[in-house]
Amino acid sequence: RYAARLRAGGDSMSASAIGEGEDVVRIMTTHKSKGLEFPVVFVLGMGRKMSTRGQSAPLLMHADLGAGLACVDTQLGSERDTILRRAIRIKTAREQLAEEIRILYVAMTRARERLILIGDTGRTEPPDFWRQGDQDSSLYMMNTGLDMICPMLMSAGACLTIREEAVQAGDSRW
Repeated sequence: RYAARLRAGGDSMSASAIGEGEDVVRIMTTHKSKGLEFPVVFVLGMGRKMSTRGQSAPLLMHADLGAGLACVDTQLGSERDTILRRAIRIKTAREQLAEEIRILYVAMTRARERLILIGDTGRTEPPDFWRQGDQDSSLYMMNTGLDMICPMLMSAGACLTIREEAVQAGDSRW
């Protein structure tokens, strides 16, 4: 029936254009939200693992560093990284982390009044490096959006509750 209505030129189920001032809930990607502001913003998936795509491929490529292959020892039947391959892996990981931080920054700066961050660690306790605050070593342990912000929140005195509904930061509880 729906296909017949479409062929006849009528679709009562199609979305109408929504103006900027409309009082509605908007669901969009972080990329689409760039430059916009909203009274309340939910950032979902803060516990999602960051992409490590392409870092274990047999051939690693980088625009500045070139191509890196593994060193294969056919007699021993083993394989190990070359210095170039390791350098490409490290540089690519840093570039991917910088992009994830940039996207998180855009997402977190869209809210005018309230920012609600939602993520799951899959653990019952926060990772140890969250308690260490802003130490340089924790940069290399960042695998999720929660890993990016929770160490700073905890060093500022926030009480983070894992697997419960309440989170408290200072006098605010939500």
